Parts: sequence; structure tokens; C-alpha cells
Amino acid sequence: MLVGGCQTTSGTGTAVRIKADPQLSLTGSIMVPDGPGPFPAVVLMHGCDNLDPMLRQSLRDHAWHLVDAGYVTLIVESLAPRRLRTLGCTGQDAVAASHYRMHDAIHALRFLRSQSTVDSERIFVMEECCKAL
Repeated sequence: MLVGGCQTTSGTGTAVRIKADPQLSLTGSIMVPDGPGPFPAVVLMHGCDNLDPMLRQSLRDHAWHLVDAGYVTLIVESLAPRRLRTLGCTGQDAVAASHYRMHDAIHALRFLRSQSTVDSERIFVMEECCKAL
């Protein structure tokens, strides 16, 4: 798992790139609680809609609440790296989206397991669906 291009971003955690396959790197941001760790972790994934500013803020708010509760959080962006605007949550689009979203979750899990601040046995996934987590 290759991670590159990490940078700290004010109030949003650290930007990360997660190599998913030779042609695709997922993007996201990781936030880690203060303290020695290792901590349990939560992968936060958006649903069918793009990470518009309102949804992005909602995921960040959830992430901050989880960090305050002692969890590492990783917000994963599935659309922008694929140059998509929506996932298409009906018909064949939904089938394709569920396939690569499952792989995105697996890559996020592998990434978090490689972090020394994460308890690799306690990683969870939360996905936004229909405007709710």
C-alpha cells in the first residue's frame, strides 16, 4: 500500500493518497486523537452523491466527534479520483458502484492497518446513504 502526498490541512486532518491499483489512488483525510494510541478507527464513506460542501462538512463533523471519543477517522473520496460526479445508485450503475466501493473500503482498511496509531483489530466503516449516516 503506497501512501504519498500527505499534508496537514487546517481543521480537516491530514490529506492522504491511498494506492488502490496501478491507475488509481484514492484521496481522503485522516484525523488522529491526541495521545499515544493505538486507537480504534472509523472509515467514513460518502454515498451516491458527490462530496459537496455540505456533505463534506457533515462527514468532518462526524469525524471530529469520533476523534473526540478516541477514534482515528479516515474520510475516503471515491468519486473525484475516478472523475465521477455521482455513483449512480440505480440499476447497473448501482452494481458497479457497490463493487468498487467495497474495494475502496478494503483499501481504506489496509491503509489504516498500516498506521501505528491504529488498533488493527478495531476498524469500522460508516457510510452516508440518502443524506444520513
